[in-house]
Amino acid sequence: MVAVALAALAARAIPVLLGGGLFGLQGYDDGVYFGSALAFVHGAVPYRDFLFLHPPLVVVALSPFAFAASIIGEPNAFALARVAFLGIGALNAVLVMVVAGRTNRLAGVLSGLVYAVWNAAANGERTTDLHQLENAFLLVALFVLSGERGTSRRAAAIAGVAMGLAASDHAWQAASAAVLGLWIVWQHRGTVRAAIAAGAAFVGGAVLAGAVVCLPFLLAAGRTMVEQVVADQVARPNMLVGPIARLAQLFGLFGPGSFPSLVRAGLVLGLLAILMTILIGAAWRLPRTRLWVGLALLQLGIILVTPSFYSDYPSFPSVAIALVGGTALAALASTSERRGVRRAYLAAPIAVAFATFSITRTEGRRLHAPELREAVAASTCVAANNTSLLILTSAFGRNLDAGCAIVVDPTGIRYQTDRGQLQPGRPDASMRAAAGFQAAMREYLGSSDAVLIVGSLGGQLTKASIEDIRRRLTDLSVIDGITVLRAP
Repeated sequence: MVAVALAALAARAIPVLLGGGLFGLQGYDDGVYFGSALAFVHGAVPYRDFLFLHPPLVVVALSPFAFAASIIGEPNAFALARVAFLGIGALNAVLVMVVAGRTNRLAGVLSGLVYAVWNAAANGERTTDLHQLENAFLLVALFVLSGERGTSRRAAAIAGVAMGLAASDHAWQAASAAVLGLWIVWQHRGTVRAAIAAGAAFVGGAVLAGAVVCLPFLLAAGRTMVEQVVADQVARPNMLVGPIARLAQLFGLFGPGSFPSLVRAGLVLGLLAILMTILIGAAWRLPRTRLWVGLALLQLGIILVTPSFYSDYPSFPSVAIALVGGTALAALASTSERRGVRRAYLAAPIAVAFATFSITRTEGRRLHAPELREAVAASTCVAANNTSLLILTSAFGRNLDAGCAIVVDPTGIRYQTDRGQLQPGRPDASMRAAAGFQAAMREYLGSSDAVLIVGSLGGQLTKASIEDIRRRLTDLSVIDGITVLRAP
């Protein structure tokens, strides 16, 4: 168990430490979530006072770290939150091991090892993101349902609470909850009354947990919360990412430029065939394995058909696939053992293949935060196209104290300003073509005293928007690849 936890922690922490570090830029979303928590503890309400496109559990979970920011500073609190969420990722690998271990010990070890070092799982658990919490609560539900009394009404209610919390973190888990609910009812199919009672216990637990987390925000924000969490998400444009590219990210064994496209497609489809064979074969072994297979197929289907697709999406089905894959490998190992093949020989190549890709990659980019902090120290309101920049330069809290506009998800604004009108394709091109988004960014960036931009100015902004912003912010410099615009 300790070895699995350490392997998981290494697969998550080493790429971060080799890349941007705990005080570096780790993508985009982590700054959105931590910035939302900072604003929340300052008295601002998500949805009502600022745009937030997900259910609120992650904001609540990060609030203790946001409170700590007033004592240890925003950058240190952000780094501490990142460490804590790395730990949750390692805990998830242990939970996978425990859940699968109820089948047999080897299944537990192999499932936990797959989840620990598989990049699809690790990639979503390297910073403050949604995936650690949603996977943790899903695993709690699966643990309860895999016990000897896993179909009792009490177990169903506890599993429902766990799934209500999971869906309060990531809305996609509502679909996972439906699978678990149907499975619970199916286990009582011989008695209609018992089936209804168990199903009602599960649904009641889920609704209760979801209401405890979400209802206060809904009462405060009203219809705006529904628009942001549901309407804005449903209306996301198609990013035109094909199934081959999505599956390649899921398997995570080679980079986008490693092979010619035809060879790449063949490898991905071959791996998919192997995966589907494992899923179908494993479905007939045990009832609990059938539940995992159903989850894996549903979650895999969601990430293959959803209009938008980002590199962290494969973390969504990683729990179910790791459980099924590990138990299937354990069954194969048991068969092979009778032929004189040691079980360790089966585990070693899996660990090496997955760990080599996970641990030897780097995540994020380092910042010269003191220089950036000094560059905007005299500015009252600082804006950025990545909220992490504001947090790591201690500008976010200063903005809140000064009453500046609260924008935690600047690129997400387009889902609301241009809902249903966004063009398909790459996000940057879609943003440049979105008139509402351009107007909102001109107002946000142009009304600030300083602006921090990751990437080129022309990446998300049109030439007209840049010219409009530059009329006021004429002092331009570049620090460590970050464009700094300031009023003279």
